[in-house]
Amino acid sequence: MLGQTELLTTSRDGVGGFALVRRPQMPSPHAPTPMSETEYRMVFDGEDATRRHVRTECADYVASYAGPRGSERLVRMAFNNGQVKLFEGARGMEHKVQTLYSNGTSRTYSGPSGQERRVEARFTDGTVKRYGGARGSEFVNQIKFSDGRKVYFEGPSGHERKVQVRFPDGRRELYVGPKGQERLVDTFTQEEMAALLEDAPEAPPPPPPVPP
Repeated sequence: MLGQTELLTTSRDGVGGFALVRRPQMPSPHAPTPMSETEYRMVFDGEDATRRHVRTECADYVASYAGPRGSERLVRMAFNNGQVKLFEGARGMEHKVQTLYSNGTSRTYSGPSGQERRVEARFTDGTVKRYGGARGSEFVNQIKFSDGRKVYFEGPSGHERKVQVRFPDGRRELYVGPKGQERLVDTFTQEEMAALLEDAPEAPPPPPPVPP
């Protein structure tokens, strides 16, 4: 019967050691022994040449891996506080794409490893925030509420000011002023917006090609 191999690594007072334990695939009726903060367990699946790293367990989290032997890549980290981080990318280039929280909220990220920037946050009440900007300087540029309203913002992180609100029925509200002091300056109905778009001047035709 194929089994899994565990590599238990410990480190105390600068002295390291490890133990290899082969176990059957049948689940054990006994609960696993809790690990200290100074040890972790690497779990491998398969036999001999096909054996691959599938999981690393430590006191604070469990990291899961996917892929064939030699190309195992990190895909998931589950923490004891209920937080889960998801990853994509080839081995050595894994980048975080999403963080799930125990309260039901989530954050989505984009960018290569070490440069992941927050692009979206979802909340349990249906609110969705979208962000722009580089990592560490993300700013809110849109908030969508569960009733269909979309609020648009401009400005750098910490100074985002509301500039427009769009309603499901097509209405739009325009605002000016710094953050926290925005004031409504104009409102358009769906019909008024359609008329404005119809009356907008068309883009001029491109210039004729220069003769050779």
